[in-house]
Amino acid sequence: MKKKLLNKCDRLWKLIVKERANYKSELSGLPANPAHPHHVKGKLSYALRFDTRNGICITSGEHFHVHSTDNYEIQTQIREVIKKREGENIFNILDCQRNKSNIDLEIVAFQLNQELKELREKENESNM
Repeated sequence: MKKKLLNKCDRLWKLIVKERANYKSELSGLPANPAHPHHVKGKLSYALRFDTRNGICITSGEHFHVHSTDNYEIQTQIREVIKKREGENIFNILDCQRNKSNIDLEIVAFQLNQELKELREKENESNM
């Protein structure tokens, strides 16, 4: 049961990150086909793993580059994109989130579903 719920939350998180970016790289603006959602502050903590503010959509090439090198330049670019989107204090907020424990995956799944629904409603409104 927990594994199923964990997978569901992972799928929802990835979908939100990709749809929010319109399936384009938030670094380069290029179509991300396939789109790769990337956890900026890692995903060991469930609180960070499912916080969509901790995600950025990038191309497969960019994702490979992020994980294959200790490239300060690309890490700085990612941080700047996140700060522009979420605000200057986002990394302090995420650092505080990291220490949360006892995360209820049922609640997380509900919240992610709500976030996806709101994102899609906003998208539909902007397309009218």
